[in-house]
Amino acid sequence: FSQWHKQSWKKREETYYDLKEKITQNILNFVESRYPGFKELIEYKELSTPVTLEYFNQSDRGAIYGIPAIPERLGKKWSNPKTPIKNLYLTGTDVMSLGIMGAMMGGVKT
Repeated sequence: FSQWHKQSWKKREETYYDLKEKITQNILNFVESRYPGFKELIEYKELSTPVTLEYFNQSDRGAIYGIPAIPERLGKKWSNPKTPIKNLYLTGTDVMSLGIMGAMMGGVKT
């Protein structure tokens, strides 16, 4: 998806939108083959790509991680497993650090 990286949202080359539609249809056809009638139930569909995630989430090269991996996020009050809601805890990569090890350590911290 790097070829569309610098193009503006909703103003990318038609090949980008064609590819998104092709991927969407492949996914829907796969699900439909196992669950007939599934496609008829869909009212709206939207496929995200790494370019989508980079634009909306500012994630590096469209990584699927939630919060940007920048030093400023560490030690913030909101980056804590404990929440104001009794017995509700957060875990995963956004609590501790990125990647599999980060998610695992987030679970340990929780």
